Amino acid sequence: MSRTTFRGPGEYGEGEEENSVEEEGSDGTEASPAPVGAPEGTTGPTLALSYQPVPSLLAIMQQMTQIMANLQAAASSEASRPPAFKPPSMKAPECFDGTQPFKVRSFIQSCQLIFHNDLENFSQDRKKVLYATSFLVGRAAKWIEPYLSNLTNQDLSYLIN
Repeated sequence: MSRTTFRGPGEYGEGEEENSVEEEGSDGTEASPAPVGAPEGTTGPTLALSYQPVPSLLAIMQQMTQIMANLQAAASSEASRPPAFKPPSMKAPECFDGTQPFKVRSFIQSCQLIFHNDLENFSQDRKKVLYATSFLVGRAAKWIEPYLSNLTNQDLSYLIN
């Protein structure tokens, strides 16, 4: 009868090889050596484990530490940043048709309120003119029509003054 005893590096005697096969006597009286770290007097087949540290474990732990530090830094920078201000929505100006000239002042004031409320979206005169033009109808729309063809090619300062 034969028994295989697995031993880790450095756990086998002179002349033995790792994972060597040991012969047991026919009467079964010869016992295999005790496992490393087992209480004295213990015998029997064992699978001796090698407790060698994994060289990459330290590297993995360092990477995880670095990742956690990066995540914490990103989270704290986002938390310290104030939330973006969203201007309140405002009612669009009433359409202006040009038939009642006294309403032009109200139309312009409504547009100006919207422009001042949302400076980010109305940062350029071109955007302001296009927005206001979209609320012109009838006679007023016919009046602006010849100027609209020039919007893509010229500065809008001649329309504003």
